[in-house]
Amino acid sequence: MRKTLAALALVLLANASGYAQIKGSQPAASGKSARCELSDGTTMLAGHSGSTIGSKSDALGAQIDFATSANVVSVHGLLIPFGIYKASTLHESNNWTLAMTQVADDGITPVKSGPAEPIRLPMSITKTLATSKSLVVSFDHVGETCTLHVNWENTQASVEFAGRTKDLSTK
Repeated sequence: MRKTLAALALVLLANASGYAQIKGSQPAASGKSARCELSDGTTMLAGHSGSTIGSKSDALGAQIDFATSANVVSVHGLLIPFGIYKASTLHESNNWTLAMTQVADDGITPVKSGPAEPIRLPMSITKTLATSKSLVVSFDHVGETCTLHVNWENTQASVEFAGRTKDLSTK
């Protein structure tokens, strides 16, 4: 498991900027990368290399790098297999989605089965009091779950993940 996580971290370092805090337990101060570890040892990493966001529409489709060291499930029971993903936020009316496309299925080499359909995860949206011109990626670790937050301006889009044995489909 440690070798796999080390290889995963190396690939992320090679493929995405902003992962300086991968080995630390706290997100980078810049908000460009975040890490969360579940009680079973599964680690999730997320980050982006974007710069200042001018408006909400600029944040739409922002590329987020996401990786997991083991299979996890989302709040709606969708399986997210071990690997590295390119993700982006999609917006249609008041419905927000995180679209994740796997780019490496073993954490090291590109997906062998060709381009896969993106995994589409519904996101919950809340308004925040603080306003930020920069896209900020973070995780909240609560109990047996990690919630990925993507913040910009006064909006926070979130999606919850848990270990594959946890049932989040009823939340």
